[in-house]
Amino acid sequence: MKDKLFIFDLDGTILRLNISAEQFSNAKTRINAYFKEYGIQDDLRPLIPKIIILSKIVTKDKKLQEKIIKNSFSIIDEVESNPDGGIEIRQENVDLLNDLKERNIKIGLMSNNGRMGVLNALNKIGLSKDFFTFLITRDDVSLPKPFIDPYLKIEQYLSKYNCSLFTDDIFDFLPLINLEEIYNWNIKKYIVLQMDIKNQSYNWITLNKMNFNALKEE
Repeated sequence: MKDKLFIFDLDGTILRLNISAEQFSNAKTRINAYFKEYGIQDDLRPLIPKIIILSKIVTKDKKLQEKIIKNSFSIIDEVESNPDGGIEIRQENVDLLNDLKERNIKIGLMSNNGRMGVLNALNKIGLSKDFFTFLITRDDVSLPKPFIDPYLKIEQYLSKYNCSLFTDDIFDFLPLINLEEIYNWNIKKYIVLQMDIKNQSYNWITLNKMNFNALKEE
């Protein structure tokens, strides 16, 4: 029998970066001003994918694309590392992660936040990157979620372990629809509500509330 691997999203699942609408709007304004230099204005929705798409519209030069994406993401990094509403920590979720670790269950983190913001948030809850079997952020792939790149990057783990994925965003599941058939992965998918993994996680397919203790013991 394969060992277990639990994969978690970060923001909205384990904790919440309380970025106000004003702070987010100001960041988008700065990014839009940057793209305006290249003759492009856009509503930047959804933000991360749109930055990547617009960089490819601006130029075919890969290095310039990377520069545009990096400069745009750096603006978001500032916001994610210093959310004006602070970081909302759910101690129950931190305790859950530590419980899994004590049981020697492997834990992965896959986030669309930047590495700077992720490490800052983890530091707030007393965890380091070494706590996780892998830590994938938007800085570690060319195309972050909901694109397939993050999943292909951890293909060796998805093929080796029985995986459970927890996220507050169903779009995180979309890349897996075809990939699971292609690679013969076994991934249970759970949508997390109210940032409460243990008590408010539901099977994406059946919408049945999960029994977390049973899942750990399977």
